Amino acid sequence: MKTCPDLANARYGRRLYIFGAAVSAGVEYRLLGGFYVERKQGRDHLLTDPAGAIAILRNNACTLAGPARDEFDHPDQDVGRTALQALATDAAARYARAFGGQAALARMLRARGVRLDAKTSPILAMAFSARSGE
Repeated sequence: MKTCPDLANARYGRRLYIFGAAVSAGVEYRLLGGFYVERKQGRDHLLTDPAGAIAILRNNACTLAGPARDEFDHPDQDVGRTALQALATDAAARYARAFGGQAALARMLRARGVRLDAKTSPILAMAFSARSGE
């Protein structure tokens, strides 16, 4: 992700995790989350990034779209529906693996009261319901 200059500036850097990846129409997409690293008085302070972003890698250049949830809730703003569906599917698969399978993911989501509303976020709801068995 070193090709994304918008991820850092003089005051903030990033510690990133890739929660999803996809390729659509020859363009690469990465669903990012993690921490801002605030450079303050010679020390780094970690701040949670509550919104995440989507990196769009095209022609050796990187642009950011987001916040990530806004992109999923309002497809076609910066990232097309096909790419968002692929990102959501990959993210759901990664979460299922991380939590020990689809059944464990479903239990975790229910235990935490996580409900992905099909009206406001149909792409995420579809991807995660397919993975969690809901």
